[in-house]
Amino acid sequence: MTLLKNLLLAPLMASALAQVVLAKEPHVLEYERKNPVVLEMLRLAEAGDVDRQYVLGFIYTTLKDESGPRWYRRAYEGYVKRAEKGDPEAMYKVGVMHFDGTGVSKDLRKAAEWYQKAADRDHQEAQQQLAGMYQFGDGVEADEDKAFYWMSRAASQNKP
Repeated sequence: MTLLKNLLLAPLMASALAQVVLAKEPHVLEYERKNPVVLEMLRLAEAGDVDRQYVLGFIYTTLKDESGPRWYRRAYEGYVKRAEKGDPEAMYKVGVMHFDGTGVSKDLRKAAEWYQKAADRDHQEAQQQLAGMYQFGDGVEADEDKAFYWMSRAASQNKP
């Protein structure tokens, strides 16, 4: 229920943050501290609320402006906090950020490690990504058997 509540708050918070981007205010972080919705989300995220950390990560990765690297770095931090609590979706997103080099240095080995953690928890997209990495030797030693294993495991979930 808490995650649903946070996801419902996400558009409101995204709107508040988008106002900053559209206004091109130079002190985005200062504005965050003045907006009550953003302030509450940040306070709860800093206090360890993994649902708020995840929502903030999602919002920060959707913002597109000249301060993108700063947003992506904050998203990465939120995803890592949630991933460390065992959330496979957050683990997958950390892997994606390492794979793409978004908010962090591109590191295929770290991407594979995070995908592996999420794949072990039955995250289908992570299983597919990991299969591809084993197939082409991206960040891991190429291994057709492991590629086949992970792709088969992903396919067995019967999700679109």
